[in-house]
Amino acid sequence: MLLDSNAKRTLVAAAKAAVTKAFLTKENGVRYGAAVLVESGEIFSAGQYSSFNHSTNVHAEQAAIIAATMNGFPDVLALAVASTGGGAITRPCGICRQTMLEHATRTGRDFIVLMANQIDGWEEQTVSDLLPYAWTHASKAEPKSQIARTCDPSGGIPWQAGLALKSGDHVRLHNGAIAVVWDPAPWADMVLIKIKYRQLADGTWIKLPSALAEPTLYERELYEFDGLSSVPCGAPVACVHNNDIIGVFSALPRPDLPPILARCLKDSDISLDQVFLGGSRSTGMNQRNSDVDLVLRVHASQANSLRGHLTRALIRGTIQIPPNSGTWKILEMVFPGGKSAVLKKEIFAETIQENEQSYSLMLCPFDPELPTHGKNSIFHGHTALEGTVVDATRSFYKRSSFTLKQDNGKNCQVISYHKVANLVSEGDRLALRGWMVEDNGNHILLQFNLRRDNIVWFPADYKNHTL
Repeated sequence: MLLDSNAKRTLVAAAKAAVTKAFLTKENGVRYGAAVLVESGEIFSAGQYSSFNHSTNVHAEQAAIIAATMNGFPDVLALAVASTGGGAITRPCGICRQTMLEHATRTGRDFIVLMANQIDGWEEQTVSDLLPYAWTHASKAEPKSQIARTCDPSGGIPWQAGLALKSGDHVRLHNGAIAVVWDPAPWADMVLIKIKYRQLADGTWIKLPSALAEPTLYERELYEFDGLSSVPCGAPVACVHNNDIIGVFSALPRPDLPPILARCLKDSDISLDQVFLGGSRSTGMNQRNSDVDLVLRVHASQANSLRGHLTRALIRGTIQIPPNSGTWKILEMVFPGGKSAVLKKEIFAETIQENEQSYSLMLCPFDPELPTHGKNSIFHGHTALEGTVVDATRSFYKRSSFTLKQDNGKNCQVISYHKVANLVSEGDRLALRGWMVEDNGNHILLQFNLRRDNIVWFPADYKNHTL
């Protein structure tokens, strides 16, 4: 989104209006208001929440950032602050500067702070300039550097009407990007994609941050592209129409497989006709150390059997968990008991290593899936739910799907596109966030980005407790 003078003026006006939201202990106190502009273009505002002891105050800047983040929009472009105090310019206190800098560090964006003038106009500084010698945590994560690739995509065919896309295929877009198809038909006339590469002016290619491991950084890259369609639910995710596609790199059939993986597939009654080579190797964009991405079009019984065989091979040590796997590191953090519990329950074995080569498996349904919802759906925004999983027979697919029964007795279908959802099994007690859709009276919760669309497991004995 372009942050021009009009956008800044609008944000400052929102901060000044937000002073009316201040919740004071005495009505004659100084009122503070703040507003944040997020990458989607939405503005979230708040006043301060004062306390009698002053130690438990929530400052306006903190409240505005919290409001945006809790509603699923952590990527702040700019923050404005105003007050009814006597000073000509409203400047953030040290606590708020520290809060803003920590938030900027976590999202990777050094956003702009607009400090409103009482009469008109504002002063502006970046967060880092407002607090140049901030306290930082020694273990804070730094964004990964992007490495240019000198290779060029190869093997694609021109797009033409009638070509059937499948999950795991790669497409070349009008804007020059290369993307993998997450879902060929999430909604009518749409294709859900994950952008993998963009081309620089000198002809080299840059691989985008991981949508799973670095979701906020990945989302920011999306806003740099022209020609991407907005999705009906409002989520910051990449969708295109068929006429936005200029070429297709179909997943390649019958790849060479190492012996243990091949044996596990055979023991699961999965033929080589169901296995395809995807990822960078299907486009010619791979490097020497690139993972081998395999697309498996399988029935539910085959997928369950394969997980069991691969898990037992991991436990025996005939295949390994890749030591630098970002996927396993995330699963270790989010699933109770970590990877040992994952292996014990046989709920994930789709990232493995054999003979020092890493393999990533994308499990897709054998038959094409129906669209997630129709054209007349009602969208209710970002929502949090809690309940028990009553059906998880399709949770392991790339378009993971399971049914959550809430305590009010209502069922909600959850459709998720990130790998954490592959860990869900029947009987799990979960809290979830996602984008709520109502379609013909049925409720659907859509999940795209792990940072904003979380899945949290409660303890197994949760049913004996109350929140």
